[in-house]
Amino acid sequence: MPEYKYSDLTGLIIGCAMKVHRYFGPGFPEIIYLWCLVIELTELGMDCKCQLNKDIFYKDRHVGSRRLDLLVNDVCYRGNESRN
Repeated sequence: MPEYKYSDLTGLIIGCAMKVHRYFGPGFPEIIYLWCLVIELTELGMDCKCQLNKDIFYKDRHVGSRRLDLLVNDVCYRGNESRN
């Protein structure tokens, strides 16, 4: 498997998400899993920011904005793909 720039961080995030899911199982609102994931990540020393609005630029021009559910260490994010 190829090594990517943030492979270690994404592996850590996935591991924490799996830990939370194993604890609760399915059926809770998404926000419950998100806040529990934040707890797991911050306990590992990660910097987490939730529910952020971020501007999007193309060629130095503002083209829109996007709500990010979770930003970890200012590099990895989980955007909400299911809602408009």
